[in-house]
Amino acid sequence: MRYNKNMSKKKQLFFAAVAVLSIAILAGAALTNRVFIKPQVVQNAQSTQAAVYYPSALPSGYTVDQSSLSQTSSATVYIIKTASELLNVSIQPQPDRAIIEKFEKEQLGLPETINNATIGQIRGRLTASMQIDDNWIILTGPTTMKYADFVAIATSFKK
Repeated sequence: MRYNKNMSKKKQLFFAAVAVLSIAILAGAALTNRVFIKPQVVQNAQSTQAAVYYPSALPSGYTVDQSSLSQTSSATVYIIKTASELLNVSIQPQPDRAIIEKFEKEQLGLPETINNATIGQIRGRLTASMQIDDNWIILTGPTTMKYADFVAIATSFKK
């Protein structure tokens, strides 16, 4: 009887160790996914350089960080910032409409369309999807951003 009791304790310790390790791995994966939003990889997009679009008006305290502007043959990216917040802007040639619709449906949750911006959230971060001319703009804000400020920026993009 003692042998079975010891085996039972060993099994309990083993399963407890496995459970703790599993929780640690899942927590690490969850934190990684919450901190880093993976960029959208769009196939079937044109390979010409995307135009640069800027918001025509920014709420008080927000500025475009010109030093962050980076362009490749497939995308243009830059940052809009305040003293404590960063917004990411990605501009790329517009892919097929089906790809944009899939992104908005599957990634933005229950989005709201305001003017030309479809606004939702990805992992708690405000995100807007906009099509201007033949370009697709994705704007991503921090979790702490005021919704009204985000909408003001998202709906004011111009070439």
